[in-house]
Amino acid sequence: MVKIGAYVLPGDLTWLAETLPAYYPYVDELVVPYPADGLGWSGQPVPAASCLEAVRRVDGRGILRVVPGTWRDVVDPLRGETAQRQAALDAFSPDVGWVLQLDGDELLPRPQALLDALRVADTRRCDAVEWPMRVLYRRTHRGYLEVATTAGTPAYEYPGPVAVRRTTPLASARRTAGPRLRVLVAGDTSSPAVLRAPEPGEERVVAAAPDDAIVHNSWARTLRQVRAKVRGWGHARDFSARRYLWLVWWPSPLTWRAQRDLHPLFGAVWPRLRHVPVPTASARPPSRRWHHAEAGHLVVVLSWNGRRDTMRCVESLVHGSPEVDVLVVDNGSGDGVLEAVRARWPHVATLQTGDNLGFAGGMNRGLAWGIAHGYAILTVLNNDTVVDPGTLERLALLAASRDVAASPRIVWLDDERAADAGTTETRLWFAGGVLDARDGLPRHLSPAEAQAALAANEPFATDLLTGCCVCARTDTWRAVGFFDARFFLDFEDSDWSLRARRQGVRLVVDPRAVVRHRVSASFTGPASYLGTFYYARNALLFAARWRRDGVRPLRLLRHRVLPQPVRAWRDHGPGQGLRTAVVVAAALAAGVTGVYGRAPRPLESLAATWAAASRRTTAGTGWAASENGWNTARPRVK
Repeated sequence: MVKIGAYVLPGDLTWLAETLPAYYPYVDELVVPYPADGLGWSGQPVPAASCLEAVRRVDGRGILRVVPGTWRDVVDPLRGETAQRQAALDAFSPDVGWVLQLDGDELLPRPQALLDALRVADTRRCDAVEWPMRVLYRRTHRGYLEVATTAGTPAYEYPGPVAVRRTTPLASARRTAGPRLRVLVAGDTSSPAVLRAPEPGEERVVAAAPDDAIVHNSWARTLRQVRAKVRGWGHARDFSARRYLWLVWWPSPLTWRAQRDLHPLFGAVWPRLRHVPVPTASARPPSRRWHHAEAGHLVVVLSWNGRRDTMRCVESLVHGSPEVDVLVVDNGSGDGVLEAVRARWPHVATLQTGDNLGFAGGMNRGLAWGIAHGYAILTVLNNDTVVDPGTLERLALLAASRDVAASPRIVWLDDERAADAGTTETRLWFAGGVLDARDGLPRHLSPAEAQAALAANEPFATDLLTGCCVCARTDTWRAVGFFDARFFLDFEDSDWSLRARRQGVRLVVDPRAVVRHRVSASFTGPASYLGTFYYARNALLFAARWRRDGVRPLRLLRHRVLPQPVRAWRDHGPGQGLRTAVVVAAALAAGVTGVYGRAPRPLESLAATWAAASRRTTAGTGWAASENGWNTARPRVK
């Protein structure tokens, strides 16, 4: 079994008594590169002896090894830091595979999540793992000032790998030059480190919950402690410490609302500040079967202004699938759905995102919550569904294999839309998916194409699953990553399916497992225009990512996107055609300029205005509904 090591730099005593015990039980070897001269990299005295004593008090297993040396470099302190860290790495025994390189002011709240990421890094042949950090900037009488994004959400930073392979050489401080895995926080779409394009050798995976992030007590110290920090810092020669301390850091409790770009070296990395009490979890755990979570199955149901559908869905789960736990995630609705769920089913867990994060972002929050709470199997489920008894048990049995992700057979729920179609029969909505031969876009198999597989009534392989219901082991979700939040909604499940297949995951449909889908009217009113926007923009993103797998961008534009204004004009008049043309143009501009995630707020307002003016309650883009989902050119609704 590969051992885990960790080293402690004995130069910062401020938080060491809190940070080291958090991960000490998880490591097999501990190294302290001890400066024999008592001096730090810049030649300033450091509390090395006190730090070493603090480490000895924590080391109850006798796994500590002290490596003496001198790493003072007044000309280039950063070079001295790199040398000290490298000396620590070189001191571990050959059977140590990974080494944690957490600084003394970095608190890792859930070490197991990081260790799980190391296994993902092994499968992807990465030499280092970068883990998200929340930065506490200043202590106030009411709590902390935390570094935030321009939107006011936590700004997760990645100041370097927190774990490296023992044999990996360090390039600068704890940074490496080889391939590395950057673990992103589910739902984080606005941190500067996420917005920029990946660097060469950087592979990203969304697999951390917000509460998994390291709490970096970077500047949350007394004035004396901060001054000591910057004097001995590896970057001590790179900025004017005195000017920064007195003009930026010291007045921040009074000026934080107006301060921008606060990082002393790379200003925009820390866009602004926000006030927080103490970073805490934001979910309400279930009150029963909680102790079974380690071997349990969690179903994540996402709701956005769909209280009626959500209540019906949860009822089918509670009564028909008592073996599973349920988490209802609300995407910032104003309909009181979480309160209604808690009042009726106190044991059902709930999670409020606080904003509309889209299908991808909302489900990612739920998946991260499930991973953080130790569930073995995770299922994402549309809220406008009713699940037949035994369905989730069948899917879980399939997903128990490490290399399988499964969806059920999905039929239309008998409602007014089925009645409008002129039939009372159960109609097929999903039984597998493929990339269309014409332009490579994803589509559902038609009933005729799926007939033979359905007739056999046994699980069968498919190229694509649908986000309406996907069941997989937690290990699979970690290895593949969560849904790409850039899609917001539409195409994110097809993208996940192709990434899963690339990771060697087998995609399976079980026709004996049945989910009944209302085929939500999510794209009505203002959302009909937004559906056009997301479809057109995300089709371009999907095509750019999977061009080598047969997706043809030019054919996509010619056959799926550009004709939409013409069809809208022909079927619904000039006004509708012009409005659709504006939306398509906005989508193309967003795709070309890389504006992903939620649609621009001005477009949302414009869509609402148009919908109110037209007094329509059904989609007005000219895209006709079809039982085959992806077979049509309209936005696919999960």
